[in-house]
Amino acid sequence: MTALPPRVRDGVVECLRAGHDPGEAAARYGLAPQALEAAAATDSALAVALTGRDPYTREAEAVRQRAEVLRCVALGMTLAASARAVDVPESSLSLWRSEDAVFRAALDAVRALSDASAGVPRSRMTPARTRLFLQSLSEGDTVTGASARVGIATATVYARRRRDPAFADWMDAARKEGNRARLRKRTARRRRAQRWEGRYRLIRLEPPAEADGDPAR
Repeated sequence: MTALPPRVRDGVVECLRAGHDPGEAAARYGLAPQALEAAAATDSALAVALTGRDPYTREAEAVRQRAEVLRCVALGMTLAASARAVDVPESSLSLWRSEDAVFRAALDAVRALSDASAGVPRSRMTPARTRLFLQSLSEGDTVTGASARVGIATATVYARRRRDPAFADWMDAARKEGNRARLRKRTARRRRAQRWEGRYRLIRLEPPAEADGDPAR
């Protein structure tokens, strides 16, 4: 499952949105149709576009989010961790479960699938969990926060780091990007605060109205 370069991926999606079939879109960028299918395994927008739907509509986004939640649960993540990984409020997930019978049935099915594979350690860093973990780090999460987001223990992360030099490099790069992300956020907050420094507002005070009758009273 190899991701497409961003420029190629965006171009393919735009071709599909314009009405071209997958074979035409793949040929335009010198790809085999199987390459699009492989990339779609980890690219939900591309997967939606390959079905002939526009991935950037509200309806398609709702489908994508539900599918991502189901994928995370099937991998053994808790509902709370799945919601965080997909960036969906837990209240929205609860609403989907109560109001969408099809989603509720699918959720029950993937949870049963996950339970059936209980022999596989749930704390294992699968490729999907690794990707989500590194993404969280690059967005500014701490190791503890990123681990909680994907439903793994920090001890699992550091054990993987010790035995996998490539993962250690990926983790260091993601942490550096996360530091830059936090710096950008702090800078943006300071700039917003500085816009108000030294400003003041004139307030006009009206004289109190005189009471009826004798003013000396």
